[in-house]
Amino acid sequence: MKQLIRINLSLMVKNKMLLITALVFILISVFQALSLLTYSDRQGIHLGDYYLLSMGGVLINDSYSRQLVWITVIVPVLLYTYHLVGFAGSYDVFILTRLQSRFLWWKSKFISMTVFILFYGIFLNLIHIIVGVFFFPVNRQWGSFL
Repeated sequence: MKQLIRINLSLMVKNKMLLITALVFILISVFQALSLLTYSDRQGIHLGDYYLLSMGGVLINDSYSRQLVWITVIVPVLLYTYHLVGFAGSYDVFILTRLQSRFLWWKSKFISMTVFILFYGIFLNLIHIIVGVFFFPVNRQWGSFL
């Protein structure tokens, strides 16, 4: 079962796609940091404020650029998981005949997707924090911006 999960994860993540995703995350983080700096004139914004504002999601009255940012964050998850949940032809037939159980097959796919999304979220948060450190001071107190 563990080996099947590892195989599914390795099929999902390609090196070139991972690099492109990292570059997109860095560009999104820099875009959000610069837009926050121009919007607020650097009045009491700390790293925590930037993190909460950039990861806060989309509101009804937000601009199209902020909605576009959230779409570009979600699209890589769809691209990565497209091959996992789909029937991958001869590979899945081979695995199904070896396992002789659809439940174990779907269970391994579910666990693989859960592990991937967990690491994807950690990766996104880590890039936001690293980029935020370059633009905003790190304090233990809440800023006056929020």
